[in-house]
Amino acid sequence: MAPWLWRAILPIRSAARTRFLMAGDRPANAGQSSESAPPRAPANAGQSSESAPPRAPANAGQSSERAPPRAPAMFPLMLNVTTMPVFLIGGTAGLGYRLDAMIEYGAANVHVFAIAPDAEFAARAGRRLQARWPEPSDFENLRPRLVFIADVDDDLAARWRRMAHAVGGLVHVQDRIPLCDFHLPAILRRGQLQVTVSTDGSAPGLARILRDHLAAHVFGAEWSARVNEVSLARDGWRREGLPMAKLGEAILSFIRTRGWLTSK
Repeated sequence: MAPWLWRAILPIRSAARTRFLMAGDRPANAGQSSESAPPRAPANAGQSSESAPPRAPANAGQSSERAPPRAPAMFPLMLNVTTMPVFLIGGTAGLGYRLDAMIEYGAANVHVFAIAPDAEFAARAGRRLQARWPEPSDFENLRPRLVFIADVDDDLAARWRRMAHAVGGLVHVQDRIPLCDFHLPAILRRGQLQVTVSTDGSAPGLARILRDHLAAHVFGAEWSARVNEVSLARDGWRREGLPMAKLGEAILSFIRTRGWLTSK
């Protein structure tokens, strides 16, 4: 993908300081409703509604919910994983999306470690699959650069994380922010255009909602062809000797005259 396009479009960050993540991430309390607990009865329950008006709470005007711990700021990065050694470790329910993503992005050096995988996952993993947990020798010999861990207890995850770090690998443990070296964003892909949204792992569901909004209202399927059109125009300007400093202005004028940035 052309560098100018990265600068022009990637990554999109939300007002909550979004970062490049992963659509598959879920918060630890996924599935729980913030409204599940029944409301408490007021302190003056049973008293006349015409009694003295209630005193305003000390925190009136402030949010009733305590702010969550601030997640560390994550640096967005696009990686070429075609030859990079990658480990997928854990339960097949949590690894299915990761495996599909690695296949989609052309990763050819993926090693999957899963105990008793189901038949469907085993068929998808093929020769990548080893029906066992990884040993220290696997890390030492294969030296994975990326390690994805899912659906195991924290002790196992921490053990494999130490092994990965010993050989220079980066680790992502599903739903365990303190054990993650990186997060995965919600991804919107239109050909060579990739728009990613992340919340540094703090609210993955929000990242997916924003990604879907962008897909429906900003970056439709037509953007796949538009990226190619801009790329060809840019190549032509480069051949004509247009200075690099002027390319951004030329691209902006090109897309404005076509009305591509107008809201749907």
